[in-house]
Amino acid sequence: MEEGLTVAQPLGDNSPYDFLVDNGEDILKVQIKSSEWNEHENKPQKSPKYGFALKHSKQDKTYESHDVDFFGLVVIPLRSIWIVPQKAIDRITKVNVYPIGNSSGYMADYREQWILLKSYSEYSEVAASDHCHQATFL
Repeated sequence: MEEGLTVAQPLGDNSPYDFLVDNGEDILKVQIKSSEWNEHENKPQKSPKYGFALKHSKQDKTYESHDVDFFGLVVIPLRSIWIVPQKAIDRITKVNVYPIGNSSGYMADYREQWILLKSYSEYSEVAASDHCHQATFL
């Protein structure tokens, strides 16, 4: 809501998404996944890794394009979010983010990318015309 988006939460837990986001042109289905555990907290490394399971919690299956439009991957201790289009991680069951340092990992371009929710129609057109999985205007 701080980003100027209208957010609604469905009642109950029967939906495959956690929030509906209205950007004024589209209503998008967003699934939130969170991680507060650094997988290598007790081991020295250059960049800590936080993992996210991308499966329905009750059905143990991956999310499909009709289930959600975006994932919000939240690293709780850092209060950071990655706004990731479902199409970018279609059929993937786990992703990692590396929030500290200059990570060039697969998810790096999606950190705090609220513009993807605000300009969904524009993103969809660019992605469809380029046959790519990442937004080319990032």
